[in-house]
Amino acid sequence: MKILLKKTGQVIHACEECDATWLSLEDIFDDEKGEDLIDYLETLGYIKEGIEVAWDDFSEDQGFVRLQDVEHIIKKYNIKIIPPTPL
Repeated sequence: MKILLKKTGQVIHACEECDATWLSLEDIFDDEKGEDLIDYLETLGYIKEGIEVAWDDFSEDQGFVRLQDVEHIIKKYNIKIIPPTPL
């Protein structure tokens, strides 16, 4: 999902399931670039350990990454999209 950090205007990308976070969509394809969402937000001072998080105060959900968001990356890395097989 895409998350807008209101204070800086930065959009980060996070996995809903594991909280891995990337600063750009292209970083998703680099194993060395992922960070933990909570750790990243702590380093920026958005959240502090032991203090309740008011996510809406500093962030805004920008929805999910769509195919058109990554088309240039798909072409750059020659990624093949394989449709799911019917059951």
